[in-house]
Amino acid sequence: MAGGLKLWQELILPARRVWAGFAFIWLMIAVINLAQSDASPRMAAKGKPVSTETLLAWREQEKILADLSGWTESREADNRKSFTPKPRSEREDRWCVV
Repeated sequence: MAGGLKLWQELILPARRVWAGFAFIWLMIAVINLAQSDASPRMAAKGKPVSTETLLAWREQEKILADLSGWTESREADNRKSFTPKPRSEREDRWCVV
């Protein structure tokens, strides 16, 4: 208890304005963070799904660009199997701990 009182008297009490400033800054960071986290799901919900016509047009443009530039990687990408996403219930959870 005596160590805590000494810590209070030497660290906190002389610099009350500094600690109050730190508390205010952290409070403002928390308020801004909460305000931005509420808006982000609404923004994601407003996005339109990409239509199949748009995807086909994009692939056609890639093929034309590959033909004009002589780029062979896009041709190899066309030959590969297309990826079809699985429903979330069938996905495997993979964790990587660093």
